[in-house]
Amino acid sequence: MSAMNAKRLLLLSLSLSLPLAASIDSPGSSSRQCRIELSGGWRACRAESQRDGSCTRWLRGPQPSLPTTALATLLAAGELQLPKGDDPYFSDNLAHIPDINITGASFYTLTWERHMPVEQLSAECREQQTDRAWLRLEGVNYRAARASLGGLQLPTPPPGMFIRHRYEVSAGGLFALTIAPPTHYGGTECGSGACGQGGDHALAQDVTAQVMLGWDWARPIPDRSTGFFGGVQLEVTGSVTIEDAALLTRALSCGCAGCEGCGARAERAALLMVLTLENHAAKSVVVELSAVLRESVAGRAATRGELRHSIVLGGHSSRDVRLPLNATDVPLWWPHNAGGLGPSLLNATVQARIGGALSHSEEFRVGVRTAEAYIDNRTGGRAFRVNGQKIFLLGGNWITPDLLLRYSADRTRYCDEVRLHQRAGINLLRVWGGGVSERNPFYECASEMGLFVYQEFWMSGDNNGRWAGSYSWPLDDAAYFANAQDTVRRLRRFAALLFWGGGNELFPRRLSPPVALEEIVHREDPGRFYIASSMDGGIKGGNMSEHDDEYALAPRDGPYTMLMPLSFAQRNPGLHANLTISFQPEVGFTSAPSYRGLLRFMSATEAEQIPERGADSACRAGSATSPVWAFHNYLSWSTANGSGPGQIYDHVYAYGQPANASEWAAAAALASFAQFQALVEGYQAHLFSWYASMSIWKTQTPWPSLRGFLYDWWLEPTGAFYGVQAAASDRVHAQLDRGDWGVRVVNKDVAAALPASSVTAEWFGLDGKGVATETMRAPLVAASSSRAADGVVHWPAALSREAVGFLRLTLRASPTPHAAQEVTPLEGGEGEPAASWYWLTPGAAPDYSQLGAARRAQRARLRLRVRSCWHADDGHVRAAAELWVPESSGLVLYPQLTLSLPREGELPASWQEGDRAVVLLPGRKPSARIVVARVGARAGGVVSVVARSWNAPQVEARCVCVEGGAEV
Repeated sequence: MSAMNAKRLLLLSLSLSLPLAASIDSPGSSSRQCRIELSGGWRACRAESQRDGSCTRWLRGPQPSLPTTALATLLAAGELQLPKGDDPYFSDNLAHIPDINITGASFYTLTWERHMPVEQLSAECREQQTDRAWLRLEGVNYRAARASLGGLQLPTPPPGMFIRHRYEVSAGGLFALTIAPPTHYGGTECGSGACGQGGDHALAQDVTAQVMLGWDWARPIPDRSTGFFGGVQLEVTGSVTIEDAALLTRALSCGCAGCEGCGARAERAALLMVLTLENHAAKSVVVELSAVLRESVAGRAATRGELRHSIVLGGHSSRDVRLPLNATDVPLWWPHNAGGLGPSLLNATVQARIGGALSHSEEFRVGVRTAEAYIDNRTGGRAFRVNGQKIFLLGGNWITPDLLLRYSADRTRYCDEVRLHQRAGINLLRVWGGGVSERNPFYECASEMGLFVYQEFWMSGDNNGRWAGSYSWPLDDAAYFANAQDTVRRLRRFAALLFWGGGNELFPRRLSPPVALEEIVHREDPGRFYIASSMDGGIKGGNMSEHDDEYALAPRDGPYTMLMPLSFAQRNPGLHANLTISFQPEVGFTSAPSYRGLLRFMSATEAEQIPERGADSACRAGSATSPVWAFHNYLSWSTANGSGPGQIYDHVYAYGQPANASEWAAAAALASFAQFQALVEGYQAHLFSWYASMSIWKTQTPWPSLRGFLYDWWLEPTGAFYGVQAAASDRVHAQLDRGDWGVRVVNKDVAAALPASSVTAEWFGLDGKGVATETMRAPLVAASSSRAADGVVHWPAALSREAVGFLRLTLRASPTPHAAQEVTPLEGGEGEPAASWYWLTPGAAPDYSQLGAARRAQRARLRLRVRSCWHADDGHVRAAAELWVPESSGLVLYPQLTLSLPREGELPASWQEGDRAVVLLPGRKPSARIVVARVGARAGGVVSVVARSWNAPQVEARCVCVEGGAEV
């Protein structure tokens, strides 16, 4: 991007700072009654069907529901035909859709039209004045070519995917909007053939998501996702409106002399209210501005702070307002896994009155908290303190729910995905710079569930000069900065927003990103941390002499290929150990859905074309090819030299030769579990000695990919999810060092030390019988740290060196009476102490063929009982079940529950709560679990709970699910 004069930045018109498109009002508030969603009632017309401003042929088929894109709308209307069903993500259907580089932009240019029900909404809005009506669009990709109301043209904002649109529609009538694709839509072919990281890179010339031209984990989207990005709302107001109100925490007084930080509450909090007031009338007015901050206590609202202020506002003018608000006795917002603390939110109401009459109000939720970025003396790099306490950030890299943008206003989808991260033990989401700035529902869910967000702007070293493309891109400076300013104003109110990033893997500092970006952040969101790049370290990365902690988080990121167990005991697994990487923004491996998940996006015949042993990322091994697997971005499961020099170790085939796709997917789940468990535990082993943060690449996928996710596109958790959860979800945790088989105790509590404790190490054979037990002492573990126990685990003599041994580590209170009173280990299911499970072999290259034989034999037995089934308030169906293994059976490995309905079959978005044990021993008390499904049955419907495992036949039990109860 070319340099831009700072004065020019400051003169960006305030009219471009558009109001919030989707509020986070509480149900029944006055804002809700004066604002409605306009997702339905639209019709669309192609550019080729328009003559003299009129449409000669409206698209047929189901009425479009916004948000959507041109491609999704054309498919629904039958304008495009797919060879294999109607799902563009199925098989290679996406490759059969004409690309915009071939068709030209007009092919994917649509005009959208809808009547604006202004009079109806004005009649329903009784709490405030209704002089004006506004159509608010949270995002449009890419350009509003023309907007009109009743045939009269309306002004449009600059182009860009991330700037909100606001149109005055006070007169009512027919609104029409023509949305054109990006100007530089680029091509999917490079000089040497197909290319991945942003296609031919040309899309980066515009202000949009670079991933829409393809990446190594995503196929290019033919229309570059041209359409609506986020919610569409109609609102009526008075002549003065409040825009982008936020309450930012400036300082806390905790009332604790000598304390290092705060706890659950603060005695006093100094807040800063920031907003913009706009007067849309010709006459000057005196605006009576008020703000109230309330806490809900036992069903009642307790006021914690308020302010009142009068402002003279000239006709047709706007003013940025910043006013102090002092709050007292406030609960603090913490991430969900801070140790008995949580994401407390308060309710804020901001109102603007003229002559006593309410003109406009905004209601939103506020998390009071401080966050400080600093350089940690022990890790040697970037770290964070929250409310004065240092905290380890375990992150996941986030793209967006759907490359076709269909879920970009779906709060349920966003919350389900955020909840899955929460349950995995993740407390930070990095919204990656090659993608988007996420929509408001995402930030609402993250704030409510206690996850931080690291939001990057839309640049990447892959396309903005470092490795390809140009440092002068995007070409339109004014549009880029207008999008950035609007994004900062929109998101600054959310407690989840931890810090801003200039972009992904940018370098060098003098060229990328533009300095003006940081100036926007500091001006519009004062006090929030900003870092220019995720990774520097020279052009290729990895050079410590070219790393600057004030410019980038890390000198190197990665790796992205499977590693051997010993690697996780080393500093910077898979990278050079001499690098200082306190804050690792991305490291991860391949992933795979279940066999049921495979069949959701490929045929059974295509699924059976499983990769051969050692297959590369083009899915080739020897003469075999799997084109559909390669099309869905298969990434190899092999490690070069893993079995010795020149020997390839395939982590799936380590369980034996899979007979079919079902067996391949089952082995991949176990391989994934072990790999991701080892990754997270390797970083946790050195909390605030080597590392302050690590983010997994990636934890969700915006299309059905075969790499990089903890759950598939239909939200079914994978082995990777359960591996991360096994390592990360407990506040205190006993874990195995993959190098010397030593035992470490991890304490992620932000404030409380873990007193001296003990760890019991128990070995079991596949038959479920114990073969060895030893107990070791662990010293006191300070908050946010880990320490080694006083012993190592040894391979039991009772097991042959060809066998697979199952190791359980259980953290228990110290046998000394005083310490026992001070520490209560976290609990698993039914009061059992939390335990960590591993399946191991004595060699450096594990041979799990004994487990493969157990899989084929299916001799273990699993029992299932459903105790209750109910419709929960959050719109999900939950079934409480018990799993156990009879005493005559061997142990059961990797038990999983799903829900099934008579007509729909098994529901993909099913996950488990409760006991998380990955191994069930015979003759023990039942494992209590709750299985949750996103799509629920109607009250009174029959629900089946299905239990599967690695080495026992499937079992199933039914119950009748009703509201608030169950019949079994």
